[in-house]
Parts: sequence; C-alpha cells; structure tokens
Amino acid sequence: MPRPGSTDARDEITRFWARFFGVPVSDLSGEGIRVVPHVGLGTYTGVWAFERQDRILVSTPPHLQSTIQRTLDGCRPKLDLVTSVLSEAFSDQIRIVGPAFHGYTTIESFRPKDSGSVVEITYEQALRIDHSGDDSAWDDSGLGEPGIAVRFGMQDGSSIVAASGCRYLDE
Repeated sequence: MPRPGSTDARDEITRFWARFFGVPVSDLSGEGIRVVPHVGLGTYTGVWAFERQDRILVSTPPHLQSTIQRTLDGCRPKLDLVTSVLSEAFSDQIRIVGPAFHGYTTIESFRPKDSGSVVEITYEQALRIDHSGDDSAWDDSGLGEPGIAVRFGMQDGSSIVAASGCRYLDE
C-alpha cells in the first residue's frame, strides 16, 4: 500500500471506487450524474448514490438502470437532491441508501479536535443506539461488520445518539 496521504494513496483510493462502480477512473472526476449497474454491490436490490467532487454515481440493480436514468435526466448533480428524487419516485419499490459520508484521513493530515461528547464505543454500545424502529439504518451503516477497527459515538447525557466507524487500509 502506498504511503498514506501521498498522491499514490489518493490514486489507489480512486482506483478502488472505479473498480467498485465498474467505471473508468476518469468517470470519477467528471461532472453530472451517471447511473451504472451494480458491480461492487453485486445482487443488492437497492440503489446507492455516491458523490465525489462534481460527479454523482448511482449504482442500481441492472433491470432498473434505464428507468432510474430517465427519472434523473435533468436533475442537478447534488446528492441530497438526487436521493430526494429517487426516494420520491421509488421508495415503495426499492431501498434508497444514503446520503452517507465515505472519506479517509491520513496520519499526516488528521487534526484531532477535543470533544467531550465524542467517545470511542464498543460494538455493544453501538447496538444500543435508538433506531426509532428502523433497523435498516444499522444494516446500512456497516457498524456491525467485522472489518470495523474503531467505533465512535456521540453522547447526549448518558445516551449514545450517533455513531461512526472506521477501518484501516491494508499496509
């Protein structure tokens, strides 16, 4: 693996997303919305919208690709707008995942901020977060996956009200 924070590391991450979506690397730096059939999501039956710079990639089951493309024709490439349009048009038919943030930091660029409300939490603590009757958010978060190295929670009093996780890139 390239040195974290180097151009090689950024290029490796870009190549990962290109492989995940089954698109050329150049498609990640363009503008607009591109609807593609699932590659990295395999047989997942939902839709996932991914934003990178001025590009929105929408990964969809192959049989819905043209229908979703028509629905998004003329839509501005803003993630919140795209997910809103998709939810309005398809929420009774398929799951729309997102928006969610996927990012990375490096040892060189990370700047910790002291916050008494954000603490490292265990898997068991993350499980106790109130899902308000919607377990799909937990499923979509990936916080229950074995590759999660560290989980963080935001406290409100004695309750954990939000969580995030990170995994380390292979060295």
